[in-house]
Amino acid sequence: MGLTAKELENLTPTDEGTKLSDGNSLWGLVKVSKAGIISVAFYWRFRHGEKRHDLSCGTWKKGVSMTTIRKEREAAAALLATGKNPNDERKLTKERASTEQKEELARIETEKAALRTLESALLEWYGSTEIKNRKDGGDYLKRAIKKDVLPKLKNVPISDITKTMVADILHTLAKTAPVMSNRLHASLNQFFKYCCDEREWIAKNPLDGTSRTKIGGKEKSRERTLCDHDDPDKHELKELRAAMENAKLQDTTKAALWIMLGTACRIGEITQARWTELNLETGLWTIPAENSKNGKPHTVNLSAFVLPHFQTLKEASSESEWVFPAKIGKRTGNKPTDNEATQTTQDKGPVCVKSITKQVGDRQRDTPMQGRSKSVGTLSLSGGHWVPHDLRRTAATIMGHCGVLSEIIERCLNHVEGSKLKRTYQRQEPRQQMREAWHLLGQRLETLLSESNVTVGNFGDKAA
Repeated sequence: MGLTAKELENLTPTDEGTKLSDGNSLWGLVKVSKAGIISVAFYWRFRHGEKRHDLSCGTWKKGVSMTTIRKEREAAAALLATGKNPNDERKLTKERASTEQKEELARIETEKAALRTLESALLEWYGSTEIKNRKDGGDYLKRAIKKDVLPKLKNVPISDITKTMVADILHTLAKTAPVMSNRLHASLNQFFKYCCDEREWIAKNPLDGTSRTKIGGKEKSRERTLCDHDDPDKHELKELRAAMENAKLQDTTKAALWIMLGTACRIGEITQARWTELNLETGLWTIPAENSKNGKPHTVNLSAFVLPHFQTLKEASSESEWVFPAKIGKRTGNKPTDNEATQTTQDKGPVCVKSITKQVGDRQRDTPMQGRSKSVGTLSLSGGHWVPHDLRRTAATIMGHCGVLSEIIERCLNHVEGSKLKRTYQRQEPRQQMREAWHLLGQRLETLLSESNVTVGNFGDKAA
């Protein structure tokens, strides 16, 4: 006779470890949980071949009937009667169920992938740590993809995108912007690797086997300077000064350009600077690691040429923590134009790093862009098109004209040392030589611009 419900319910914690018999080789082991709950794990003992086996038939606890447990034993006994091992058959059943489940999940994922467009896949990728951990949070990448990729492939399922589709976009872009094409190729390659290797949305990266240089072509180093590498007296700086006075630039933009020339700093370093990083009394500017291209802090000595321009920025920034704060037009909902006189400064962060570049570029166009400055051609120089970064290269060239050693110029530019050995063992900074280099640069700029009755730093009337 089997165990009764009353016998099982009368079990106490002191019965833990006791073995119970329900008959027909069905036995149970009493267990007690940490919470004091009593249960009995039941097993059916059988012999198959020369070995003895135990098959789990379920667990009894208060409120559970023994009927289900006994049915498990009966089903196992019937299976054994056919010559099959119930344990082996149960294992095979679980494996088949697992395989079927995996196949169903794969089918569902395939269906989802068919519906997952390039745009939706990109949105998920933008949320990954790979993109979030970038200095700009992936903003530059997102703008490039939005401008050049999404207009053609936005709603195309990610699984349907081919090498030809992507290559056509990159080849077209390469005709006018080979560097941008190469950068976009690298980013899209990362994206498709993410889709393939990490998320398994696609079976193969469509950009496998492609080369950036074959798509965008060989990148040429820009060499434009506003002074002659070989002739110290040949330069476009006076021409630049006159052009800046007639270009209807904001005073702050003029100041930023002169600072770039006088410090050899990068445009992002000045636009992202905080006043806490500057000491105008001692003439020191400490650029933090997060604003530096090589991820290392950089201290710049400010010459007499540069200091008045920082003072211009100080007066314009009002109470803002930013040297170059973003500005919003007084009229609600209106973005200020770059020559709008009525602006109010709000601490909503620094100005966009592209702001100055756009102002300079707009004023070298033949025709104005809609909603942008109409002062086209006013910043065009005899040496051809220039960008703010060319001022940094010009500063380095002038330092060389002044006799500054190349390794000191490299330190002033905050370039990464090319020699691994030097990077490892020569970590000291030649502060005195660097200080002298910036001083010589400032003096030379004053000299080059002194043959005019227009004083450098006097930016004329404010832009109207």
